[in-house]
Amino acid sequence: MTGRRRRSYHGSGPIDHDGEEEEDLMEAYCLKCRTKREMRDQKQITLKNGRPAVEGKCPVCGTRMFKIGGR
Repeated sequence: MTGRRRRSYHGSGPIDHDGEEEEDLMEAYCLKCRTKREMRDQKQITLKNGRPAVEGKCPVCGTRMFKIGGR
């Protein structure tokens, strides 16, 4: 794995002023923007093969994004 860095995200999501956690935004790769972005309008779906996934939209270009096996 030369030239690539692996990122690891630990800890809880962002906390708003009331001390409660905000909606946990999941990162996915946008094929149109060619970069990782946080998905908007996330919803849990099940693919045809029965695997769980999360579907959302890119906040920049509006393209549909998927994260397979997402929670």
